[in-house]
Amino acid sequence: MKEQKQEQLKAQKPKQEKLDRIHQNGNGGKHIKRQRPELKQKLSSMIKDFSESTSAHGPPKIVGHRYVAGKVFWVILFLTGICVFGYFSYELIIQYRKYETTTDVQMKFDAIDFPAVTFCNLNPFQSDKIDEIIQEYLLVLSSQMHRVDENTGYNNETTTQSFQTTEAPEPFFTGEVSSLLSDASEKKVEAIERLRKLYYEPELSAEELSNWRKYQDNALFELASLNFLALIPDIDEEALKSAAYKLTEMMQGCTFNSRFCNPRDFYQFYDRKYGNCFTFNSGLNNSYAKARVAGRQHGLSMTLFVNQKQYIPGLGNQAGIRVLVHRQGELPNMDKAFNVPPGLRSSVALSYSEVNRLQGEHYSNCTNEEDYTPENPDFPIPGLYTLQGCYDMCVQQLIYQSCGCSSGMLTQVPGYRVCTSDDEGLCALRVQYDIVYGVNCSCPLPCKELEYSTSLSFSDWPAAKYEATWTPYIKERVPTLQNKSDIKNEFVSMEVYFESLKYTVFTERASMKFEDLVGSIGGHLGLWIGMSVISFLEIFELIAGLFSVCGKFVYKRRKSKTKNKDLEQS
Repeated sequence: MKEQKQEQLKAQKPKQEKLDRIHQNGNGGKHIKRQRPELKQKLSSMIKDFSESTSAHGPPKIVGHRYVAGKVFWVILFLTGICVFGYFSYELIIQYRKYETTTDVQMKFDAIDFPAVTFCNLNPFQSDKIDEIIQEYLLVLSSQMHRVDENTGYNNETTTQSFQTTEAPEPFFTGEVSSLLSDASEKKVEAIERLRKLYYEPELSAEELSNWRKYQDNALFELASLNFLALIPDIDEEALKSAAYKLTEMMQGCTFNSRFCNPRDFYQFYDRKYGNCFTFNSGLNNSYAKARVAGRQHGLSMTLFVNQKQYIPGLGNQAGIRVLVHRQGELPNMDKAFNVPPGLRSSVALSYSEVNRLQGEHYSNCTNEEDYTPENPDFPIPGLYTLQGCYDMCVQQLIYQSCGCSSGMLTQVPGYRVCTSDDEGLCALRVQYDIVYGVNCSCPLPCKELEYSTSLSFSDWPAAKYEATWTPYIKERVPTLQNKSDIKNEFVSMEVYFESLKYTVFTERASMKFEDLVGSIGGHLGLWIGMSVISFLEIFELIAGLFSVCGKFVYKRRKSKTKNKDLEQS
């Protein structure tokens, strides 16, 4: 009997152990359920402790206030502060992304690089050296003027008819014509209509209309001479250079900084509009002068012989010298120059300024001279980078692509044939008229730009007392000049100098840098919410603590579930 009972107990023992384990597992589930309120309580305690101890101004007031109304008030106030902070932060970011600049102006006083001074005779060729060639040219010029008449229909008959019709005449020039009222607002239209009431069409008699063309001949001839001067066909450029004025023929006296000039101080180049041009202080000899003292006696003084008796009427109606002041290393653009008349003393007072632009894609997108690379290496800018030189090369490239030649009126491209025929010249002009700058040609501004501004004044020259001394010297140099009026009309006297060594430096800077943006946002954060970087670290610490507590709870729960499954399986 005892043995049977022992065997029964042994058989019941595994079942009892299993029941005990199941009972223990049930108790474990109840333990996990008991841990959930504890987790919630612990999380609430952490958030409460954070709200009471944080450096931010709103949460301690919300948690610590005794009354519900007070808590609600501080919640609304805190949320309002967050909204206001968000609005100002948004506005600051928008302002930053505009990438606006501010220009700082600084006055300095120091030695200044004396500029390069380029001059040309207003009449490019001497008549006694180019008689045969110029006769051919004048015939071409005359035929071109008649061709202008045929192409534009601009003659006496059409002019008279255009005045007699009530419709608006077609414009004489070609190219894009913009309407004054295109894309105009209603107020602008009303303003123009009020202005229109003050104007009326001129009343011209039939005789005046018939003479209209005669009045325009001189202006048209001068315009044609400038436009077609570069289109002289079948003439070797070397022959034109030899027929232009030489430095030794023009220069009758030169001093710089109270010292006599040397012929090696000048470099020569050929311009198809003005013939031979000469540059003083070009820097091409690896040196250039500096102005260390201001004043007339420390500048450049020149006396030039214009030789009007050798002027060719068909090449212009002005007498004198074309002068350009520019920095060293730049190819002179004589279209930007000014004229100096004979018979007067021309004083050119200089002032200097520097412009330093802010580099960057979002700002001026300027280019440094050493970093600039042309899109087409076959059309490089001669000399240092200039905006005008860049556009000239771009236009020349477009002309070459359309016409098969380069324009003689723009900066020359070495190795490319100049347009010489009538059709080629008109093709080049059409290309220039049709260009949309910024679309067909786009050139960046230079990051550093040196500007020489000029102020001209004139006085009678030579003075009566000086004339008696100076006239014999001139008669000896130029025997063909004998009387006073001839001498006065044949010489240009000019001086170029700095009126002061004070100069202005304009420097662009970003109106708002990234650090300014961060500082401004931080200021608004402290003003409206009372938070700082420390407050964000406290929030990060709170978030890390909350994750840590939740992670431990999840870990224990998963561990308990795994243990229960093992027990059930066993």
